[in-house]
Amino acid sequence: MNLRSIILATITIALFFSVFGTAFAEDYPGASISVTVDKRTVNVGDTVYMTVTATNTGVNCTLTNVVVYISKGELKVLSASYSGDNPSKGYQSASSSWPLGNIRPGKKVGPYKTLVLGLQIPPEAAGKTITLSARFKLPLNFYYDNLGTNYQNFYPSVSADSATITVNPSGQGTGTGTGGGGTSAGPGAASPGNTNTLSGAAQIVQQADSDGIGDGLAGSDDSGGKAYEVYENLTENQEEASPYSYLAGILLIVALVIGGYFYGIRR
Repeated sequence: MNLRSIILATITIALFFSVFGTAFAEDYPGASISVTVDKRTVNVGDTVYMTVTATNTGVNCTLTNVVVYISKGELKVLSASYSGDNPSKGYQSASSSWPLGNIRPGKKVGPYKTLVLGLQIPPEAAGKTITLSARFKLPLNFYYDNLGTNYQNFYPSVSADSATITVNPSGQGTGTGTGGGGTSAGPGAASPGNTNTLSGAAQIVQQADSDGIGDGLAGSDDSGGKAYEVYENLTENQEEASPYSYLAGILLIVALVIGGYFYGIRR
């Protein structure tokens, strides 16, 4: 046998095993589960997306009637999407479970199925660390695709997984600021820094009105007169002569007459 024949035979055997080798591969079950989140630090009111992936890692073994339990803590489920079109195989809120059905080992379809939950952060979770987890319902059921033999007691090495998120305290924030300061004078007094006389007088009149003094100055006849009107009336009254001024004038005239009389007699 020449060298050319040996090489051709080797290539033929290699091609044979590469094409038909999987048919003779040893059958064994396997499964794993993983949990991931789109963000680790959140605020109250945010939405975090939790992705659960169940994978068949076995060879020529189909997992059957697979159920995954979800633990989401205090978070509220807003949405749920999964790799399948049968609602009965999606997320079940009443039991917080995912009955995903069968997972084949990756011949015609991918050897995994996924569930994505949109979870909202409630106020009661503020300042806490929340653990989101998923686990298989054990034992898992499987059968050999080649032999068709069913087994019931299968416990995968990775039967649970989790991820944690941290929720910021409510109202957390940073900032600095200073309040305004100032002083004010007592009632009826002008501000020390105020040099406007008219403004100070207006302040005094306004304060007097608020203290009830203005009402007293306006009179008791309920005429509604203002304080400045009363001030004008008082000024006019002060300009009128009083009865005593008339008497003083008469006495002065009498004194002048008497004085003139005696002055004339002496002359």
